[in-house]
Order: sequence, then structure tokens, then C-alpha cells
Amino acid sequence: AYDKYCDGVDGYFYSDNWGICDRDSHKFTLFNLDGRVWQYSYDQLGMTTAGEGPEYMTRAIYWPADGHNAYLTAFPVGYDPLGPFLGNATALFQVNLEDGEIKSILSPYYFYSVSFSPTGRYLSYVTFDEPLVLVIQDLQSGEIWQTELEQKYTQAGALDWSNDESKVAYKLIIDGDECTREYAIRLLSLDDKGSTT
Repeated sequence: AYDKYCDGVDGYFYSDNWGICDRDSHKFTLFNLDGRVWQYSYDQLGMTTAGEGPEYMTRAIYWPADGHNAYLTAFPVGYDPLGPFLGNATALFQVNLEDGEIKSILSPYYFYSVSFSPTGRYLSYVTFDEPLVLVIQDLQSGEIWQTELEQKYTQAGALDWSNDESKVAYKLIIDGDECTREYAIRLLSLDDKGSTT
């Protein structure tokens, strides 16, 4: 059904009504089956694709049940999410599904690991800086708190929330040979504003 909107390029449905087409790796289209269609350029969103820059794909990382907004993430073409690398986004955008307005939630960057809590109240993410920092943002109150992660690790991500949204688990990795790569799992509690166990 999305062929009508995607002109033969890859398309993906979300919420049984809305979908995304990756146009030519430099722009993407958001559409619904009622005929609303918006096209966005990665260059306009601050993600340079000219010259030697990467080409991108876009997917919905969180699609709230209310259907008013969608959160989209972009990542380079050819990225393998099944490998040891824990990044799953190079930017995060919120799109209003009524008027097509798009705004940046996380600015274009090298890589993030991003996750939403089950109800969408909290956004959690790690940026691949040194040191690694896990950020939790309450999207209702605007409150933000940060937890600096253990310095010996070079990546963090695979964020997974508890059903009651009181805790978030995450994976840590020390890069290295596949046979000797070191992993750890930690649990962060929101009840005490970021203590880890």
C-alpha cells in the first residue's frame, strides 16, 4: 500500500496508518493513508549529506498511542544494529502528525543510544563522549538529570525500561576483540535520581 507514496523505494508502516519512505538517502517522506504527505531533507535538518558525508535512513523510534506526534531517529545507511555497537541514532526529531511540523529533540551528532519509557514520559539517552553520560529527561516536567558512567567503558546503550518506569537497565562495553570484549549490565533507579546498582 505504501508504494503509492514511496514510488518504489523502501517504506515502513507504523500505527497501521502512518509510514515513512527513505527517498534517496538524502531525504525522507512521512505519509498517512488519508493522503497527508510531508517530505523532509536531511540537509535542512542539519545532517549534512553532501560530499563525503554519510547517507541516512529514518525510522520511528517511538510512536505514541495518542497519534499526535511521532519520534523519528536517523542513522547512516549500512549501519548494523545487530553488531556490538550500541548507538541507534544520530539525531532525534519529533513530528506533529497533524501539521507536519518537525523539531529537533537531540541535535545531529556522531551517535546516541536512545530509548523512551513505556508511556513516553521519559526519554533516556547516552552520547558517545568521554566520559559516557546517561541522561534521563522527564518530558512532562522538563526535569533532566545525568549520571556519569564508569570510565573504563567505551560504549553504553541498549537501554531498557521497567514497566513502572522507575528503573532503566543499560549495557556497557569495552571495545576490543570479539573473544575478549568486556560487557556489563547496570540498573539505574529514578527513585533516587540516578543511583546505579
